[in-house]
Parts: sequence; C-alpha cells; structure tokens
Amino acid sequence: MRSRVARGGFWDDPDLGSLSAGTRLVFFGLWCLSDREGRLEDDARRIKARTFPYQAEANVEAALLRLADAGLIVRYEAAGGHYIAIPRFLAWTTVYEKEPESILPAPAKQAPTKTLPSDNANTRTRTRADTEEGAPEPTPALDPLCRSALASLPEIEW
Repeated sequence: MRSRVARGGFWDDPDLGSLSAGTRLVFFGLWCLSDREGRLEDDARRIKARTFPYQAEANVEAALLRLADAGLIVRYEAAGGHYIAIPRFLAWTTVYEKEPESILPAPAKQAPTKTLPSDNANTRTRTRADTEEGAPEPTPALDPLCRSALASLPEIEW
C-alpha cells in the first residue's frame, strides 16, 4: 500500500461530499492501492481486505458502485481483467517521482453518451480535470433499476 497525500480540493469536492463518510474512506483507500496513474485491479474482496481488515460488515462493493455512479471512478475490463481508474487522481494527489510506471492497461475512451431530458437528474457536471487529455470519461449514470438496487445496499457503518 502506498502513502498518498490529498490536496485541498479533495475535501470540498461536491461529488465526493455527497457520499457517506465510509464511501469517501474507501475512495481514499483506492488511492493508496492504486499505481501512479490511479489504476488498480477491481476486486472488491481484496480492496476490503486491504482497507477494512477488521470490519467484517464493510460493504466495499456498494461503495465502489456509489463511487462509479458519482463518476469518481471508472470500472472497466481490459486485457482479460477487471480494473478501476480514478479519473482525477493526479489532480488530487502527487505521486512519488520514483514510483514505477503503471503495468495495468488504461481504460478505453468511452464515446460520449447523449443525455435524454428525462435523465437530467442522473448526470453530473464535468470539471476541467475530467476533460484533460488522457483522462477517462466518467462512468455513465446508473439506470433507474440499478439505482434502486444500489439504494438498498447498506452503507459502511461508523
């Protein structure tokens, strides 16, 4: 696990601030598990073991779903594996200069999705950091059926 420092914008980000404290803690844990490009393997069981080793009831998969729905992480498949990318990773932290290059595949650029007028409640405003060259597109908002299933998942308790 790597040591990471959060820049000031992390603490007052409105997308992140709308999530529970437990989900925000999972998000910061992802930083510590990720490589210098903000990528890591998408394995909720392993992430839970590394970030909440003493909290059996922690539902990391639910936190990952919430983070993806908020556009804070991108879950993707590449080269036969499942991965997570943190689009604004380099905007929020500085990596150690001697940290090795990423060996994990980058997510493919997603085609922009059209927003239907009835879907406006499920979209988020993209920031300049989201649109910088090489940053993956945010995960599209969940459809209403997935959103209702997500709402039924328990939060990480404090």
